[in-house]
Amino acid sequence: MSQQKIANRNLNFDILRIIACVFVVVCHVSSVELSKVSIFTESYISSHILNGIGHTGSIIFLFLSGALLLSEDYEFQAKKFYLNNFLKLLVAYQAWVIIYNVIEVVWRGKFEWIYWKDVIINSIAGKACYHFWYLPVLLGIYLILPMLRSICKDKKSVAGYFVGLFFVVQILFKTILLFDFPYKYLVDYLLNRIPYTLVNHYVGYFVLGYFLNWRIKEKKIKKQALFGALLFFGGMVVGLLGDMFLSVKAGITVASFNDLFTLSSFLSGVGIFLWGNARSVTLGQKGRRVVEEISKLTFGIYVIHPLFMEQILPLWDKMDVLPRFLLIIILVVITFVVSMIAVWLLSKIPIVNEWLLFCGKKQRKIEKKEA
Repeated sequence: MSQQKIANRNLNFDILRIIACVFVVVCHVSSVELSKVSIFTESYISSHILNGIGHTGSIIFLFLSGALLLSEDYEFQAKKFYLNNFLKLLVAYQAWVIIYNVIEVVWRGKFEWIYWKDVIINSIAGKACYHFWYLPVLLGIYLILPMLRSICKDKKSVAGYFVGLFFVVQILFKTILLFDFPYKYLVDYLLNRIPYTLVNHYVGYFVLGYFLNWRIKEKKIKKQALFGALLFFGGMVVGLLGDMFLSVKAGITVASFNDLFTLSSFLSGVGIFLWGNARSVTLGQKGRRVVEEISKLTFGIYVIHPLFMEQILPLWDKMDVLPRFLLIIILVVITFVVSMIAVWLLSKIPIVNEWLLFCGKKQRKIEKKEA
């Protein structure tokens, strides 16, 4: 791989992609603990904070996709995009749905026709592992990508309006409606009386990624690192206090503020993205290559990690003496590393790499050290 090609990549984006992938694993591991703990305990606080952090992983992925695909620097060619990016993602999504359904039958050890029939039905219906909601969301956004690019091209004010409307309708309204108050049903009716079809969706985060990246490039955000850190920690505090309040009112453990469309998740996601792009990271050529290679493995890690997580979670009881925060971190590290190694090995199979993992083409070392 040439030194110039390495330098042309956005290292901050590669680092953020790795962070987002780790956060997704954190979300899934911490959800196991959060579902069974009591409020106001150390376990609740630590698992809630980690779960809140974890939920921002999907938001960061959407930010990165929007920042790249809506950028003026991206040479969008409809035919090439839909025959390559869209088609391959669609094939990968359907293939992984089938793989997960087949694996479930194998794990059960029941191979009667009725179970294979379920594999066929569930595969057609798109029912598989819980984390596959993201891929059809991305496919849907891809379908309207030309329209989104038209909105963003040389019309920063229109993109800003889109993002502002998304924040009010999908973030602020939904956060307000988490609470109980007099005549809530009437407020709910009034706020949802107009169907905000385009903006009350994940596409808002996609466009916001582009908008934030443009603001960053234009250096329009002062003290960006500090501002990003404050937004992140502010979002975590809002989420924890908000869910504690709701849990007391409901009499059960609640984690509603960790939903992707709440003020806490919004603030934390924006904060991480701003902080991660605050300054250029300086690494040597080898360091940049390592980051890039791990970044290329993140799609594979995302799709495959639940398979390993389910096998690793039994360690939970064996390490029960550890503080919950530390225990979750350990299980996340094990899951991430094992998944990364598995994806790296599977990527050596060309057809698997090209259609299921998207780890990039392997480069031949054809260069000699330049004089």
